[in-house]
Amino acid sequence: MPNGKKSSLGDIFFFFGVVVISCLIVIFYISLKNECLTSQGEIYHLSNIHHTHSGRVKMLESDMRSLMRRDFIEAEARSRIGMTFPAPESLVVFMGPEG
Repeated sequence: MPNGKKSSLGDIFFFFGVVVISCLIVIFYISLKNECLTSQGEIYHLSNIHHTHSGRVKMLESDMRSLMRRDFIEAEARSRIGMTFPAPESLVVFMGPEG
């Protein structure tokens, strides 16, 4: 009879051990899944921020290129400080017999 009681007590400990380990595995799996979903959400959010900033950089580069154009600089110089720019002169060269 005492042998049967030991077996019964061992079975109970084994059963509760398996249940506790199973619960820990499930909790670990759910926690890991939650962390993965959170990380994916953060990656998506950061990707949107990157897309927004890259669009803004392209827009600012375009503004910079337009501000550096010669015609814009000349127009601003004329309107702000009254600067005049000489018109390019054409050079005409005649070649012929010396004489």
